[in-house]
Amino acid sequence: MMETTLLSMGVTGKDDLITIEATHKLIKTMFLWSTAFMNKKCRTICSQYKV
Repeated sequence: MMETTLLSMGVTGKDDLITIEATHKLIKTMFLWSTAFMNKKCRTICSQYKV
């Protein structure tokens, strides 16, 4: 949504737009991965302490 606004304002070029989208995908992937990792870790800890 924000990229379209910036593009219409002429702030970002086409290359910048691709970079922004790639960065967003990377951040989302990292976030999902770390969330899954933390959930797994929490489950392991919780099962150890029978929480």
